[in-house]
Amino acid sequence: MNYKNDISFVLAHELLLYEHQSTVNPNMPLRDLFYVSSVLQGSTRDEDLYGRRMVRIPAPEFVVFYNGTDSQPERLVLRLSNNQPFYKNIDVLGELKKLHMKKYKFDFDPFGLLLFLVVMLPNFIWFAVSAPNDVLRAESATAALDTVASVCQVLMVVALCFIRNQEGERSVSEKTRVTPLIVATLICCLLYFASWAVYYAGIANVPVILGLTVPPCLAFLFYAIGRKNGIAVVPASAFTVCHLIYALVNFI
Repeated sequence: MNYKNDISFVLAHELLLYEHQSTVNPNMPLRDLFYVSSVLQGSTRDEDLYGRRMVRIPAPEFVVFYNGTDSQPERLVLRLSNNQPFYKNIDVLGELKKLHMKKYKFDFDPFGLLLFLVVMLPNFIWFAVSAPNDVLRAESATAALDTVASVCQVLMVVALCFIRNQEGERSVSEKTRVTPLIVATLICCLLYFASWAVYYAGIANVPVILGLTVPPCLAFLFYAIGRKNGIAVVPASAFTVCHLIYALVNFI
């Protein structure tokens, strides 16, 4: 199985691109230009780019988490103009953030545990009470993938509950501040609970199965990004991919 160590998504009119790098690469802004162009080309495929109406696009934000061994500053901003000095009016910024354990500390995060319990609550109910059309109890055809997903889930929960980024939370107000990513986490939880309610009403179609699969994974992922917990982002991304493949292969 192949794993990806980068992720991109659109949230609140921003195109967020996150990538892990173990080697220093000064060409990241140029690579970002290619990434953004590819994403925008796909998202505007059905738009009339030659018409009179302006096509709105999200603002790109590109962050690279560096986890290599070479000495690097804590924060470094890379520009496309560094590759070509004559590009004075066209620039792409790439922000390199060094990822190492000095930024992180082993500390209990009650909100991470609360999120895990909230997401697991419907599962506890499902273990005890069967649904009318309980297709989820069918034998899985992706046993090996399910094992990988379980390992990633454990690593993700441990990282969310017991590892914290000290730079991301310097004060009590920052720990409890409501950000767009936290709002997205709450929305995912609500969609997840709504999907369970529909599932217990006897409906187990594709939208419901996807509602039981995608929102909880995105909730963990958004929370990890919102807490700037790069360590938790990696297993959360892998868990999301594994969980989605499980749903597609077994139920769709």
